[in-house]
Amino acid sequence: MSTELVRYDAACRALKEARRVDEVKDIRDKAVAMAAYAKQAQNHDLEADAVEIRMRATRRLDELRREQKDTVGLSAGTRGSRVKGARVDQKPTLASQGIGNSLAQQARVLGKLSDESFEAAVAEARANVAHRCARKRTESEREATIDSNRQIFQRMVAEKNKKEERALRRGGIEPAAISEVAYKIIRADLQAAWAARPSPGRQTAAARPIGGE
Repeated sequence: MSTELVRYDAACRALKEARRVDEVKDIRDKAVAMAAYAKQAQNHDLEADAVEIRMRATRRLDELRREQKDTVGLSAGTRGSRVKGARVDQKPTLASQGIGNSLAQQARVLGKLSDESFEAAVAEARANVAHRCARKRTESEREATIDSNRQIFQRMVAEKNKKEERALRRGGIEPAAISEVAYKIIRADLQAAWAARPSPGRQTAAARPIGGE
């Protein structure tokens, strides 16, 4: 069993056994950090597991809220006049346990889903991770292909330039000793002559011996 799978199973068990909000929040915080690390390390399976654990922990927060509502009840906050003396409900709230409004809202949204809808949302989140990673891998492969083709083209150009420089030297001209304009003119003449020459093994009618011998 891989280390990632052991951690995933351990986190799922810890969520089921958690009975306090701070315990669930700690698991969620670790899952968020794990997802960020896995994304940077390009460990796609670990990232998908971390995203799922984060979602399950978020949903578990709302389950604990509803369990409190069914047992001791939810906090009613502060009631009464400040002058006559306010009554403070001592029951814990999500805010008093370090859960901000944004996370509390996420917990309520996931908590309202049926089990089937929640599992579908988890599957979709995992699929989104896989899709993003596959798209990134395709882009990387395309960039690698472009870079490889660019290197091949640069080598071809360099080899062609070497051939032209050798042709100039055979004509008694040193490429470094002539101006850039003159070099371009001579280079164009060489390219035209090279394009107009007959193919190897083929002679023109004027150059072919009489009798074909």
